[in-house]
Amino acid sequence: MTDLKDIYQPKKYDLVENLKTKLNNIIEEKEWEFNDVVEHDYTKPEIIDCLIYYLTGYLSKQLLKYINDCTICKSAFATPQVYSQQLSATLVNMKTKGRLIHPNIFFFNFIQKIEKSFMKHCSSTHVFDLIIDDMINEKHITNFPCVTHGENIISFAVIYYVRMRMRQFTYQENKNKKTENRNKKKVAKFCKT
Repeated sequence: MTDLKDIYQPKKYDLVENLKTKLNNIIEEKEWEFNDVVEHDYTKPEIIDCLIYYLTGYLSKQLLKYINDCTICKSAFATPQVYSQQLSATLVNMKTKGRLIHPNIFFFNFIQKIEKSFMKHCSSTHVFDLIIDDMINEKHITNFPCVTHGENIISFAVIYYVRMRMRQFTYQENKNKKTENRNKKKVAKFCKT
C-alpha cells in the first residue's frame, strides 16, 4: 500500500530536496527567473474567483427569496446543478452538502465586474455612485432575460452586493485601525507630556 502511495503522492522529503537542489543551482548560476523556482498550476482556480463564485451563490439564494413566481428570473440566477465543472466553483463543490447554490455563469460574470469596480473605488467616499457609473459606461446591465422584472432585480442585486462588500471592507478597515490605535497608545505611554 505504501508503494502505491509513493507512486501517486511523492514524499515531502523528496519535494524539499528537489527544491533545495534547484535553489543551489540557481545560486551558482546567478541568472534565474521566477518560473525556474516556482511552477504554477494553471488547472487551479484563482482564490478571488472562488470567493466571488461563493458570494454570487449566496446572493442568488437571497434574490430567489425576493423573486415571486417568474421562472425566467429564477433561471437567470441559479442553475439546478449539484456539482459544477468550472474552476471557480471549487470552493462551493468542496463545501456543499446539497444546500449551496451554483449561480448562473452570466450572473457570476456580472458580479465579477461589480467586484472589479468595487476594488477600484473601495477607498472613495462615493463608492456606490462610481460603481454605477462604471456599470453604465461599460453597458453591462442591459442583458437580463426578464424584461418586466429586470430593472428592479438588477438594481436590488447591485445594492445588496455593494452593501455586503462595504460591510466587509469597513469591518476589515476598523480592525486594522484598532491595532494601529492600540500601538499608538502603547507608544504614547512611553512619552513624557
